[in-house]
Amino acid sequence: MPKVSIIMPVYNSEKYVQKTIKSVFSQSFKDWELIIVDDNSKDDTLKVINKLKTNKLTILKNKKNMGASYSRNTALTIAKGRYIAFLDSDDIWEKEKLEKQLNFMKEKDIAFSFSSYKRVDEKDRIIRIVDAPEKVNFSYLLKNVVIQISTVVLDTAKINKELIKMPSIKTSEDTAMYLELLNNLEYAYGYPECLAKYTARKHSLSSNKILNTFLERICMNL
Repeated sequence: MPKVSIIMPVYNSEKYVQKTIKSVFSQSFKDWELIIVDDNSKDDTLKVINKLKTNKLTILKNKKNMGASYSRNTALTIAKGRYIAFLDSDDIWEKEKLEKQLNFMKEKDIAFSFSSYKRVDEKDRIIRIVDAPEKVNFSYLLKNVVIQISTVVLDTAKINKELIKMPSIKTSEDTAMYLELLNNLEYAYGYPECLAKYTARKHSLSSNKILNTFLERICMNL
């Protein structure tokens, strides 16, 4: 069984997904599986992915467009690894991302980690560097959305796998899941080095209204 299961939803990502997958293939840590769920793409995303297919890559396809939350949850149901890592289809991992982050988690006995990252534009130009705080708890994350999905690694030996599930909201489902996890964990811990690039694409939807609604619901249940 692989040590790490990498979860990747894709939708109309033909322009980016090859580079993203190759950043997984180039990892210095090799004991992983990559589970890709295509959310009924209308472009040539699947054609690009199939050209890269190996026995370490599992490809699933939604019959209709269901959203990133549903796609990630679908991949999670078949994930075999002790560690769960997330990667979006237009983001990039540094070559030693998994190796460094897993060593960090083992040395510090960490269940939930994330890292600093570079925010880049569609031409791979750095917009800014986002530094990971040393640690984040529930209260901090309510006020500061600092965790980027493609930097997250979770240890299912320390976290109930049933908690690793994203709610059915259209955006910020990742932050909503982190908050649920931090209801059960004291902290998520930040790795200081930039281990990923987050691509800021044009015309992305603002998630503040949906996220705030979800946060209000959580707070009412505390």
